[in-house]
Amino acid sequence: MQDYLKEQRFTAVDRKRGGISVHKIIAIKGNEVTIEVPPILSNTGSITVSMGDTSGLQVNDFVDCQFSYTAQGGKVNSYQMMFCGKTPAAFIPKEGD
Repeated sequence: MQDYLKEQRFTAVDRKRGGISVHKIIAIKGNEVTIEVPPILSNTGSITVSMGDTSGLQVNDFVDCQFSYTAQGGKVNSYQMMFCGKTPAAFIPKEGD
């Protein structure tokens, strides 16, 4: 299944359909990576996740993730995240987007 998801990250339609979103890395500390997220997921605009392997990742890189969550009253009360890999160059947001 993981290979199928990797293949689906390379067209805009499949990314949208699969709920794949782009997130900027703002900090890396050991195996913990902090990424920017929409305000619905965090009051601070970022979350920190543990990863088994952070080699090849750098601050200011973009990564693809899939989030599933439940929301109540405009805020998320629980979520799951799946890391899909580094964002392909064609989908990295332009400055200001």
